[in-house]
Formats: sequence, C-alpha cells, structure tokens
Amino acid sequence: MRLPSSRVVDTPRPRKFGKADAVFPHYHNPVQWRQAMDYARQACARIFRDGGKPSDALAAFGLTCHEPSVDWSIVVDRIAELLCAPRLSKAA
Repeated sequence: MRLPSSRVVDTPRPRKFGKADAVFPHYHNPVQWRQAMDYARQACARIFRDGGKPSDALAAFGLTCHEPSVDWSIVVDRIAELLCAPRLSKAA
C-alpha cells in the first residue's frame, strides 16, 4: 500500500556535530575530561598489559559490567566519567 504524498512525513536529518562535541561531554570541564581520559587510558593499558580483561578494569574502579563483551573504548569512557563525576560529601 502506498500513501498519498500529502501524508508522507519527512524525517528530520540527524544533526551533525563538530569535532569539539565528539571530544568531551558538555557537562564536564574540557581540561578535566582530557586528564581523566588520559588517566583512564593509562590504567586500562596497564591492566591489558598484565593480561586483564575490560571487565577487570571496570572492577578495579568499582564499576560493574552488565554486558558480556564490553570493549576497551567503552571501559575508558566509563572510567573517565567516573573520575569526572562530582564527589558527594559524607555527613559527619
């Protein structure tokens, strides 16, 4: 069945983002995000060098892995997000 042309709805084109949008999330400080990414890469590289898996890297930072096969790039992003997250102060 073919719809008449008056009923066809154009889907909006996906918005293209610039390079800056792909580098860091807008809710983080760019300098802090870059440092967190570098530290997360370094930590993951050490775990990989010692024969660890991506799930081991997440466990080292206290994160859990729900997917059976998670990629190293996703792990680095999650660790960087954790490092940039604001810390909650504990009550006395």
